[in-house]
Amino acid sequence: MKILQLCKKIPYPLKDGESIAIHYLSKGLVEQGCEVSLLAINTLKHHYELREIPEELAHYSVIKHHTVDTNVKAWDAFINLFSDSSYNIDRFDDEAFRQLLAETLEENTFDIVQLETLYMAPYISTIRKFSSAKICMRSHNMEHEIWKNLASQESSFLKSKYYDLCAARLEDYESSTQGEYDILLPISDKDYEYYARSFKGNMQLATVGLDMNKYKFSPPESFNTELKLGYIGSLDWKPNIEGLDWFFYSCWEELLDKDSNFKFHLAGRNGSPKYDDLKYSNVLFHGEVDDSISFLESLDIVVVPLFSGSGIRVKILEAMALGKTVLSTPKGFEGISIQSGENAMIFETKEELVDLISDLNHDKVQMKRIAQNARVTVLENFSYQSIASEVKDLFQKSV
Repeated sequence: MKILQLCKKIPYPLKDGESIAIHYLSKGLVEQGCEVSLLAINTLKHHYELREIPEELAHYSVIKHHTVDTNVKAWDAFINLFSDSSYNIDRFDDEAFRQLLAETLEENTFDIVQLETLYMAPYISTIRKFSSAKICMRSHNMEHEIWKNLASQESSFLKSKYYDLCAARLEDYESSTQGEYDILLPISDKDYEYYARSFKGNMQLATVGLDMNKYKFSPPESFNTELKLGYIGSLDWKPNIEGLDWFFYSCWEELLDKDSNFKFHLAGRNGSPKYDDLKYSNVLFHGEVDDSISFLESLDIVVVPLFSGSGIRVKILEAMALGKTVLSTPKGFEGISIQSGENAMIFETKEELVDLISDLNHDKVQMKRIAQNARVTVLENFSYQSIASEVKDLFQKSV
């Protein structure tokens, strides 16, 4: 079976959830006997000079990419207000990339063209024109929900209204394109339930898979007197910024007043200068780290304050795979089967978060039990080989 995977950025390096999700599904499909080719937009924001093929991309039969400037431009965003289209989507619709896609489809015969995220949907008409392949959408998020959440959390009236507009146009676009997919692969249970209301084609949950051999189990065997808390994620993604602002402005000083033997380690790429100048006691900003797994291994507790977004938080999965105690909101744990106090800890208010951290600091036995259960959860539900096998079966039934 020949598969062409279309991506809105080169899925490398494996530092963010989207790249990890794309990597392990494509790798798993190749291990299942499929031939997978990659065609990607090489954005300026996440530009990668592909002078030689890194090991993580070696499973692809062919890799092609084209540089596209997808950055937000104030004038283009303003002009877009007077149209009916989604500016979020329009930024990824590029004529030169469309031509490269057409050439690729004319030169090859594919059974499946897999669109990674909604942002590749503008190219459906080109696929239909130059190929008889079935079109599969792998939905990493319900994009409109992210913007709805952001609007509800935004204090600025004008920004809130603009986010509402973005959400409405994305929702319209999501709805209007659903009938054009032959196959739909939602990444979380919640997303699956949303799409099941209206999608008529073949659909299957295809969550994020991990290679557990890459995640050494490192539960808390012993502790120093100072507990290491931390967070890692993209620091230019609005839901992450929003959650971290809430944590530092609302929770951190109150937590230190209650129990001062903590240090918080913050890491992530594309952080604004405000993170370099964090004035809070016991907070260390590491910037972009070379190895996110090693960073997570060094922590005792991973805190993920998330109030908007959609899909699955891959960094939570990675932390659980390593045997870390993860504290997050119900939104952060969407798509992951969590029993608070058993395999992770759930909070909704600052009071709950402060109390959880303080209690865990005095109950290392509970932390170790949660760590063990967390890894079992990932082992049983997020094996990339099992997920890829199920997706391949669906593909074979669909072609």
